[in-house]
Amino acid sequence: MAQFYPTLVTDKLVSTVNFYEDYFGFVPAVEQDGYALLQNVNDPHNKIAVFDKTHRCVADFNQAVQGVILSIAVDDVDQAYDTLYMEGLEVYKELGTDVHGTRHFVVYDPNRILVNVLQAEKAEMRLAAE
Repeated sequence: MAQFYPTLVTDKLVSTVNFYEDYFGFVPAVEQDGYALLQNVNDPHNKIAVFDKTHRCVADFNQAVQGVILSIAVDDVDQAYDTLYMEGLEVYKELGTDVHGTRHFVVYDPNRILVNVLQAEKAEMRLAAE
């Protein structure tokens, strides 16, 4: 597989792009009318696509995203939590350590999609063990 990345359909295109840009280091690699492809500045293989719900490619879709959790591993989950908390983001799950030993917290994006923010080293070690 050459690439795999989530594509979000939203009525909040600008605030969604700004959220992932401001808090997680994604920047627009492509911006066209009603579409943005975001690429992480530290790892260009990590991408998120965002369509405005009125874009011709998805205009008939017309559904809100449900049942999706995006996981983003960061170098310092404690610092990320402090930053996002101070910015006033709505926290779904407070910072803590789960049953697998991974330190993480969960916030909502502008579309109420859950974003699981976790410590990078623990995430990589857990994936390697599986």
